[in-house]
Amino acid sequence: MNLIYISFGSNVHDRISFIKQALNNLIKAAKAENILISPVYKTTPIDMDSENFFLNGIIKFHSELDPFKILEITKKIEMELGRPDSEKGKKLDRTIDLDIILFNNDKIDEPELKIPHPGLKKRLFVLIPLLEISPDLIDPETGKILKNIINFSEFSGQAIEKTTIKIF
Repeated sequence: MNLIYISFGSNVHDRISFIKQALNNLIKAAKAENILISPVYKTTPIDMDSENFFLNGIIKFHSELDPFKILEITKKIEMELGRPDSEKGKKLDRTIDLDIILFNNDKIDEPELKIPHPGLKKRLFVLIPLLEISPDLIDPETGKILKNIINFSEFSGQAIEKTTIKIF
């Protein structure tokens, strides 16, 4: 079984509904087991011109599927929920954003898939929920405990606030 961490986020319309639909679809399509979902965080947009706050979090699960099949599933879910593939990578408001953050301790550097995700150590909306559900997570790139190598003082301008929203 593969251990997978995926970040989720939405910043338009009924954010909670989009997140619930996306995670339900992901769990079914990936035949996910041992599922753990972080608390949901309200965050400000990073590197984009939008007044719409995001709701973000992390889902952790096990699956027999390989990383490229998981990527295919996440892209399909994004498209089904109103995010065309042509918008991926652009700094636009989004109904749903699903990114594979970690896949086991694998390192993948392909044009369509980078694991660990390049934003892992740069985005509080990924780090905080990730470390909340896996506080002693090992960074695949350094082999060190992730929370011990992050300088949280470098994240000025990234507002993040824990919510009481329950996904399931």
